[in-house]
Amino acid sequence: MSTELWYAELLPTKNLMLAACRGETRPDHVVLRCARELAELHERRLAADRDEIGTIDQRRTEVRAGIDFWIHDRLPTSHGCARVHTEGLGAVVDRLAEFTAHAYAANGRTILWSELARPEFDRWI
Repeated sequence: MSTELWYAELLPTKNLMLAACRGETRPDHVVLRCARELAELHERRLAADRDEIGTIDQRRTEVRAGIDFWIHDRLPTSHGCARVHTEGLGAVVDRLAEFTAHAYAANGRTILWSELARPEFDRWI
């Protein structure tokens, strides 16, 4: 089986991933459902007070780990010469969901621009 074939069957397309993050589809794939949940968590985090942020971030950690465990169970065993990545697929999906939530916020759909001036947003600007 070629690398492209198993990859195409295993993971959703980029368009489906973005649609899931935007809430435009009913996800029928575990990674899409997780992407949608992560985007919702990021949306909630943008408007959350300090007491809620810890709970939201804990759930994000759980969802990211769930994606990583799911993909790990389905990937073929890597060869010794395979590259080592510094982050898992869960972190990548979480970052995509975060950027989607921020894009919607910047577009005026969730919070005001003045809310983005909070110190916790300085890290990605």
